Amino acid sequence: MSARIKALGVVFSVALNLAFLGAFAYHRAVGVESHTGPAAAAGPFYEQLELTPAQRQAFLAHREEFQRLLGRLGGELKLLQMELINLVSAPTPDRGAIVAKQKEIRRIQASIQSEVIDHLLAESALLDPGQRERFFALIRERIGAAGGPTPPWMRPASPPDRAQH
Repeated sequence: MSARIKALGVVFSVALNLAFLGAFAYHRAVGVESHTGPAAAAGPFYEQLELTPAQRQAFLAHREEFQRLLGRLGGELKLLQMELINLVSAPTPDRGAIVAKQKEIRRIQASIQSEVIDHLLAESALLDPGQRERFFALIRERIGAAGGPTPPWMRPASPPDRAQH
């Protein structure tokens, strides 16, 4: 039984990491505004940076390419996650196969993280110093507003009312 608990712990750990990386990358890539606060209300980052037409065109081109890449990597990751759940839920789980699948998942996660960093560096290189400062301030603000990483099935249906606590 303890092997199953360990395996579930690993699955949840991977899920939490994926939730954080995926949410950050997705929100960053598509400009989804699910957070509250001044940055979220103002729209996608590129609309808040007072870009020149040339900067905006380059930003949107980077964004489009990044979305395609994230879509591909996200699909690979989802497939590997399903395979991992199938391995863990087997009547007699194969620990070696589970560990091998975890390594594959970590490889994709590392690839996503590297792509996110490359994307942020490429976008920030398009900006003047003031725009760059604002760009990273917006990222910090949105990460802070996102709260802790939790898998979608563990999130409350609506944001908790802090006045009741």
